Amino acid sequence: MIHHRSATIQKLRKDPTMSKKVAFTSLCLLFYTIPLASAFAQEQNCEKLQSTAEQSECLDQKLRRAETEMNRAFQHALSEYLRSTERDNEAPKLSKLDLQLIHETEKRTLRSLRQSQARWLAYRESACSAVENSYGGGTAAAVAVPACKLDFTQQRTVWLRSYFDHDYDESNAKPSGQEPCSR
Repeated sequence: MIHHRSATIQKLRKDPTMSKKVAFTSLCLLFYTIPLASAFAQEQNCEKLQSTAEQSECLDQKLRRAETEMNRAFQHALSEYLRSTERDNEAPKLSKLDLQLIHETEKRTLRSLRQSQARWLAYRESACSAVENSYGGGTAAAVAVPACKLDFTQQRTVWLRSYFDHDYDESNAKPSGQEPCSR
């Protein structure tokens, strides 16, 4: 078996067109199978996929969807405080001082919420960087990092919705920790 492989490698070295054909065929197969694997992975649990590349791609897709959901939850939270002038017209008549107090409170809440999100994003990056470093640059980091970010992102989405979306039902929330940050 080893002799057969070394003979094939020697043939490839001697015939550059053969080497290019093999490389081209390999690339074609790669570009053909990645989208199929990705589509399959969307319906699968990423951990059940065979290769690290498939798992990583699956988790990256899940992370993109989770980040979209988190951004929606964040924008909804902001919108609760941005439309205060509409509520002023609907609310019973309040004194000018009461309205001013409400507006100041809402401004502080918006500022704090934006600051919290920026700091949370930095925290997530830092925490998942520590996870990446724990793998010493190995290929498993390609799976561990998006899994870590996914876990944090899902937790943040639940937090945003539970505190700032009055129609949110926590009993339907996805439990955290489904895709662990650790080895």
